[in-house]
Amino acid sequence: MMVKEIVGIYLDSGQIEAVVLRREKGKWLPLERAPWSTPDPRRPLAEQLRGVLSPLKPTRRRRICIGLARDQLFIREIALKGLSIEEAEAAVRLAVGAHAHLAPSEIYFDARCLGAGEETRVFLAYAPRKLLDPIFSVLEETGHRRSLWAVSPATLGLDMVLRNNGVKGPFIVIGQQGEGLCLSLHGPDSWEGSHLIKGDGVAMEEVLSLLPEPYRLDTTPKVWTGGASSMPEGIPSMCAYFGNISDYCRNGALEWAVCAGALGLSPFPPLSLGQGERKRPLSTRIRAKQLATAALAALVVGATAYQGMVLYGKYGELRRLESKIASVESKVAPLMEKQKELERIKKVRADIMEFYQAYPSNLVVLKALADLTPKEAWIKSYTYKKGVVKVSAEGGSAVTVMGAWRKSPLFLEVKLISPVTKIQGRERYSVELRVKSRGTGS
Repeated sequence: MMVKEIVGIYLDSGQIEAVVLRREKGKWLPLERAPWSTPDPRRPLAEQLRGVLSPLKPTRRRRICIGLARDQLFIREIALKGLSIEEAEAAVRLAVGAHAHLAPSEIYFDARCLGAGEETRVFLAYAPRKLLDPIFSVLEETGHRRSLWAVSPATLGLDMVLRNNGVKGPFIVIGQQGEGLCLSLHGPDSWEGSHLIKGDGVAMEEVLSLLPEPYRLDTTPKVWTGGASSMPEGIPSMCAYFGNISDYCRNGALEWAVCAGALGLSPFPPLSLGQGERKRPLSTRIRAKQLATAALAALVVGATAYQGMVLYGKYGELRRLESKIASVESKVAPLMEKQKELERIKKVRADIMEFYQAYPSNLVVLKALADLTPKEAWIKSYTYKKGVVKVSAEGGSAVTVMGAWRKSPLFLEVKLISPVTKIQGRERYSVELRVKSRGTGS
């Protein structure tokens, strides 16, 4: 059935944005923001979504696409050696518990292959069920669940806007998402993930220097997706830099809701969370089926012309199948090892959680030390294990510094564990601090 409109919905940490895309002169364009509802950021995301969708009459001629902010999901790139694209994706799906920091029962996930070479790289994207389940419930209650087309990173929709308008990578798009900056990586052939920069004092140049080639090179274009008022110095506007996408921009900016709507331009978005095992539509499989039909026809003709080679061919096929079975068995063995490693990691995690429940966190202990340490002294090394903190410090007076630390209610005991030495007039010393347990107070 011909699609009449696409509703793009962008989910940020505190509010949603919605926009409607309609076909005009053979091209899908963002003609209006959702005119029937203005989301109230004071309400939960699910209630905001209900306000957007409730006025709409459900129809199969509408696609609803949900774009997630970078801090709403997790992305991992996994490299596997010696596996085909299909085998690599299946391996990641099978062992998702070994690659995600949450249990499989707590997440919605999807995986896609970035390409095969010496290593087959697979993207794994996942989001907590507690985030998406209320969203899916609202879609069900308002009658729009069957119109849901994709639940994907908003930056994936951004990549579709660019590629559908002839823009080729590599390049980096930088934009504001929530309280952080999102760096979206766009390769020559596909979107290659994104990174979130949050917190004061994090230099963008430092993050860019850690990216793989070609993204860390100065020659790789870096553009800004937001408006001119928030544009970082030295980074041009994407809407001006890529003139092909000007029809999608408003006031010189490409909104994330428009990027979410662009997910509906694909007959099969590469990643979509929470929709189970997806089957590729016929339009994306037709070429493969044609090739299979041609191969089958050639096989029939060959078998008819060379009856004498049928038995030999069957024997060769049997040998290939036996070889493939042996190959699969050798590839399954590492997965079983990964399962054992997963069990070990779960045990370590349980031990860590038990420690965090019994004692204050690293962050709390570090803050106490930072607040109490005199300005003329500084900590050169720090370890925290089983309720015991060991530090080496330099500067100031060891007696004065230890006296300051004893003022914290976190520490039961503060004692010197090394001689105090002086180098160039500064004292050096090591101190052990025993942290008070939460449960026993000792």
